[in-house]
This record gives sequence, C-alpha cells and structure tokens, in this order.
Amino acid sequence: MAIRFSILGPTFIALILFSVFFATEASSATRRFRVVLAMPIKPQYAQEDMLQSALTSRVSVDVIRITWSERAEDQADLVKRVRAENPDLVYTWGTATTKAIAGTYDSVDSTINITDKPIVFFTVAWPDQTKIVHSLNHPGRNVTGVTHVVPIPEQMKTLLRWGALKHSAIGIIYNALEPNSIITLRDLQKWCDEKNIKLYAEPITPVWREETDHPNIQAAVARLAKQDIDWLYIGADKMIGLTYAGIVTNTALKHRVPTFSAVEAPVRRASALWGLYTPMEHAAIKAADIMVAILNGSAVPADIPVVTMRQNIMINQDTMTTLAYYPPTVLRRIANIVRSPSANITGSSPTSR
Repeated sequence: MAIRFSILGPTFIALILFSVFFATEASSATRRFRVVLAMPIKPQYAQEDMLQSALTSRVSVDVIRITWSERAEDQADLVKRVRAENPDLVYTWGTATTKAIAGTYDSVDSTINITDKPIVFFTVAWPDQTKIVHSLNHPGRNVTGVTHVVPIPEQMKTLLRWGALKHSAIGIIYNALEPNSIITLRDLQKWCDEKNIKLYAEPITPVWREETDHPNIQAAVARLAKQDIDWLYIGADKMIGLTYAGIVTNTALKHRVPTFSAVEAPVRRASALWGLYTPMEHAAIKAADIMVAILNGSAVPADIPVVTMRQNIMINQDTMTTLAYYPPTVLRRIANIVRSPSANITGSSPTSR
C-alpha cells in the first residue's frame, strides 16, 4: 500500500493543481470586469472607440467613459467620479489626465490620486520624463501604457530627409504651461545647439475660448515667419497640435511657412505639410493587449514595459501643392498621402524665400 501511495500521490497532487489552475482560468474567463476610460473633452473619440472594440472582443467587460476639462480645479471631481465606478482598471488619455489620476512617482498622495487600481495610459508623449513611470522598460508603479512619440533626434532625422535647411532655422510654438511642451522645447533646443541650427521659440499661454479663434497663436506664427525659418515644428502638445492645429497650420500656410508635425492630427485634420504618425488602430490593439494581461492576472503594470509605437510618414498633398514644395521621390513613395480641404492659399514657393 505504501508503494501504491508513493506512485499515486504525485499524480493526485498534479490533478489538484490542474483543477485549481483550470478553475482560476475559467473564473477569469467568465468574470465581467469594469473599466473606466478617463479622458479630456476632445473633438472626437475614435481612439477610444477602437480601443473599446479591441477590448470587448477579448474579455467580458463594462466600459464607462468619463471626460473632464483638464483644469486643475476639476481634478478632485474627476478622481471622485472614477472612484465611484469602482473599476478593475483605469485607462487614461494624455499626460494631463494620467497625472491627475496617477500622480507622479515623486509626488503621489493616495487621498488625491488613485494608487490601488491598475492604470494604462494612452498617447502620453514622455511618460518617463514627466515622472509618470520610473523608466520605459521598468515602470515601477501600478501604471504603464502606450506612447506615440519618438525622441526628438529621431524626429529631426526624419525632418532632414525632406532636404537641407537653407536658413538653418526652425521655429516652434509651445504651450508654456504644458510639461510635454517644455520637455519638447528643451530636447529640440539641445538638438539644434548640437547641429548649429537656430531655434526660434514662441510661448503661448492657454486661453479658454472657441477653437476657431486664438489671436495670440496667429501673431506668434507671424513673428516666426519673419525669422525666415525653414520649418515650423509642431510637437506633441494637445493645445497646439490638436485643439488649435487648424489655426497654427492655416496661419503658417498663409505666411508660406512649411510645417512638420510630431503627431498625426495637424497633417490629417488640418494643413500641416507633413509629419509622423502612429496608426491608432495598432496603438489601440497594443493598449488592449496590456489591459487584457492585467485583467486576467498574467502581468502587473509595474513589470510591463511602456510600448513605444513605430511611427510612419504622412504628407498633406494639398498643402504640398499649394506651397509647391516637394520632397524627394523616395520619401513620397513611403509616405501616406492625405488630402485636406483647408489648404487653399496660393502664393510663392517657400523655396524662393
């Protein structure tokens, strides 16, 4: 009997372990989760639509969407509304929303920020430099996510593929109160100093007005145009690159200044000449992968590296034609060419300046 027990014992234990594992997996598969999508009020929510579709196709989940103004005085209300939903996971769009909910690793308060729920961010430009995570490879917190912006040197390497800078000058308009903008300005200034290129910077303070009118931006673009800049650079700045992208790019077009964008919206939805973009459906799938892994218990945010999405090239054909400013053929062949009805201003080519 003893010999028989020694043979059956391990088998019996293995069966128990298998049963426990199977029960755990089944429980995860049948459980219905709650996920909050926290985001600012935006012109559209295509990214969240794609994310929700990717997520609901893989797990049983109730998705609750919460929007807010991004004003500091509204942070407490945002966090209160998120907590009230008692989510299993929180998705955050952009740096401001992520910092409002998660805080930074060197300044977090459990009475103000949410620390007991996993957080997955989306379209945060510099998550390590804004102290949302300790590093891209090892977040070290209950926070991880997807970033859509590559480092400035890589962006500028792409910019120079259009051709040499005739005036060795680049201009930038930036949000003086936005951490991402300050980081972008600092890194761009460093790159320009290394390459002996002049950088002209115009700070803009946000104002709460209609998106079709921001005279300070129009005046800033006009001042930059007088500096004979080769390019107006548009960084990963919600105010400049999304909310007022149309004003920035149309004013630049009026002054015959070509524009290069680090993000998609100014090229696709406004009249920036060209720039970089991350296919949002790919980014949504990556974010969904992370969220599913966390919900199923197979990984924790602190150990999941931040995903940096590969970026592609996008050229606005209408702006290119209006400016009569064309890239090398090899660049056009690999670019995604889009159309924009806003490019309708005629005049001399910037190559003649």
